[in-house]
Amino acid sequence: MQMIRYHPLIDGDTDGLEKVPMFLSTDKETVRQDSRMYLSEIISNYYRLYSKEPMSQNATDSIEIHCPLCGAVLRQMAQNHDANKLGLYTCDRCRR
Repeated sequence: MQMIRYHPLIDGDTDGLEKVPMFLSTDKETVRQDSRMYLSEIISNYYRLYSKEPMSQNATDSIEIHCPLCGAVLRQMAQNHDANKLGLYTCDRCRR
């Protein structure tokens, strides 16, 4: 069984448009309760963004999320699923 990795996000700038992962956790409930936004990594190098507060596609299109491994900006591969289960992202630098 593959372990799902969670990466809580914090603001990397004063505008809140840049999101940076803090650490890796395998405890979904703790991350979900304590983080406003986090990434879920079910498949290596593919990240689903989650938010406690509902977000529109326009709002998520304006933020930059940094890769938990290398720090590069992630590329959005799929649109938001709903207002809390957001886009699917990958890191082009780590996939090489």
